[in-house]
Amino acid sequence: MRKLLVILLCFLFIAPIILPMNADAYPFNRLPCANCQGQGYYTCDICHGSGHFKSECTDCNGKGEKTFTVCDSKNLVACSDCKEGIDPATGEKCKTCNGTAQVPSCVEFTEKCATCSGAGIKENVCEECHGSGRIICRTCRGQGFIEVR
Repeated sequence: MRKLLVILLCFLFIAPIILPMNADAYPFNRLPCANCQGQGYYTCDICHGSGHFKSECTDCNGKGEKTFTVCDSKNLVACSDCKEGIDPATGEKCKTCNGTAQVPSCVEFTEKCATCSGAGIKENVCEECHGSGRIICRTCRGQGFIEVR
């Protein structure tokens, strides 16, 4: 009986020195993070996990095409804003043709928007998750668990 008591006392005094006492050594001190359900991340609320979001193309204002005007200064036509270089509304020299009664021939044409490939919508990388679709959990810092001491 005395031998058993000595062994028990030795174990009580020596065991804390030999066995590690930090939380990392004991996995049962870790609980799954309630914020991310133990995953270490959660789905981005902005892009809903896709990593991208769509917006109206700013180059074509969502139309899918751009209109351009090309003028040929060698091929002149009569100015439609005046009569013989005089603006009929003011009686002064026409500002459109600078009093010459002629303006360059201009042609309008449309082409598919190169930015959105004619869709009118462009896909953007989500700025919140940087295209990953996931946000690292701030509660557990991406570990998926919380240490309980």
